[in-house]
Amino acid sequence: AFSAGPGAAEALADAPDAPLLVLGGFAPDAETAAAFFEAVGERVALLLPGGEDDPEALSEALDEAESPNLVDLRGVRRLDLGGASFLVLPGAPEGRYALGEARCGYGEDDLEALRDAADDVEGGLLSWAAPRGAGPGPDLGHGGVNAGDPALGALVEELGLRGGVHAFPRTQAGRAFLDGAPASPGAAGAL
Repeated sequence: AFSAGPGAAEALADAPDAPLLVLGGFAPDAETAAAFFEAVGERVALLLPGGEDDPEALSEALDEAESPNLVDLRGVRRLDLGGASFLVLPGAPEGRYALGEARCGYGEDDLEALRDAADDVEGGLLSWAAPRGAGPGPDLGHGGVNAGDPALGALVEELGLRGGVHAFPRTQAGRAFLDGAPASPGAAGAL
């Protein structure tokens, strides 16, 4: 799992030929998205856009790529993979932190949809924005400030989700968390 950004397409050249979970930053415009998708090649890529991504540019680039290996997670609220299930939430909370009016955001209706999809979820949360926590955790930003979304944090607590992978804040981007602490590579499978 990783959060894309400037130079991400070039970085994929050295990445293992394995499935990818891409947490935002890959579609600020159609040209960047197309270059990123070309670099993905034949890998399977689960695409979770965030506050840096333009939904129209993403749609345009996906249409042009015509690849069954590029899986758009917009509109997906539950993902079942290999015996584990995850709740999925693209976008920035209420559009905050988004780079513009047209960027990807979520609201209370989206959180309600997560609640509705949560039956028997055994994994965790895959989201661009981290849930608000306390102390060191998935939302710890610069200066030790917890920068996650309070509403999402309350929902994670209500649902009893133990872990997740998030892209924002960037200081924690792509790191798996289990029970509020960074998960070791072996423990990440417990999500």
